Amino acid sequence: MNTQPFRPLYDQLTAEERVQLVLAAVARGDMDEVARLRDSCRRVTAVIGDLQYTELLQGMWLVGAEILCHWLDVSHRSSGPVLPQVLCGAPPHDAATVRECEGPAARDRRGPRSP
Repeated sequence: MNTQPFRPLYDQLTAEERVQLVLAAVARGDMDEVARLRDSCRRVTAVIGDLQYTELLQGMWLVGAEILCHWLDVSHRSSGPVLPQVLCGAPPHDAATVRECEGPAARDRRGPRSP
């Protein structure tokens, strides 16, 4: 396909027209045309926030999401209270350790320990 006569108009293309032409060029294997369309795309100046701040905030969010996923995974596999197990490092079904970690108030509510 001869795209030579159309090239001077590349800077006037809308985003949708440019994407359609890029898809057509990719379909016919014309990577030079893809590069020309990309290079003729209008440039904009952007103002963004401080990258160090953004990276730190995003990192904190990712760590929080990871902790939440771990918490959900642990609580899904557990049949009893989750917090004492996680804090004390008790295996998910070690009831004796869970009782020790919960403290006397929780044991009193539950009643005497069964043998």
